[in-house]
Amino acid sequence: LQATVLVIDVWLGLRFENDTLQVVEAQPDAPASASGVTVGDVLTRIGNSPLSSIDDLWLALAQLKAGDMVPLEFLRNGTLQTVDVTLTSRPS
Repeated sequence: LQATVLVIDVWLGLRFENDTLQVVEAQPDAPASASGVTVGDVLTRIGNSPLSSIDDLWLALAQLKAGDMVPLEFLRNGTLQTVDVTLTSRPS
């Protein structure tokens, strides 16, 4: 067996409902909330990566670095919205 370790150095500042892409917490002053993402939103795409699971999000974030500005697409009350998010380093 071979194990793969995913290193994610960037931070959105969001917490999700179980293994879904529905936001249950958007930390104040974090990159996503500063761009307008809020509790209840459901992420659907980051950059060029469509999201259908939380694993898709982690894989996409692992390819990005602090300072990258990426479009973040989400559903809010049935309406698709897109905001630009500038990623930061994961706080220590």
